[in-house]
Amino acid sequence: MDGFVIPDNTAISKFVIPAQAGIQPPDAAGIYRK
Repeated sequence: MDGFVIPDNTAISKFVIPAQAGIQPPDAAGIYRK
């Protein structure tokens, strides 16, 4: 998993923060329910 292990904290924050915030509410119930 090289995509998840990036030395660029800024790159991760800009890509993970928005992705998690947008996927958590709508897909949270479907993903966590499985």
